[in-house]
Amino acid sequence: MSYEHIVVERDGPVAIVTMNRPQQMNALSYGLVKELALAMESLDQDPEIRAIVVTGGEKVFAAGADIKEMVDAGPTDEVLRAALPTGTESTR
Repeated sequence: MSYEHIVVERDGPVAIVTMNRPQQMNALSYGLVKELALAMESLDQDPEIRAIVVTGGEKVFAAGADIKEMVDAGPTDEVLRAALPTGTESTR
């Protein structure tokens, strides 16, 4: 599977998941968190994978939440996003 915000590599029985939003210092956006969850679920179901390592960038693991993404969000946005089928995004 191809991802926009993460890179998944395999080294024998070890999967390495690297957050890949260097311009945003790996700020945890909806898209990044969703891709992390999808990759982890997929890797967890792979019988050849014995360990999963999650890593960030050279300067910072993750800068925290992506505040720019939250600016226009209302109290029900997360509930609505959770209800979206996998692979869809809000049309906001």
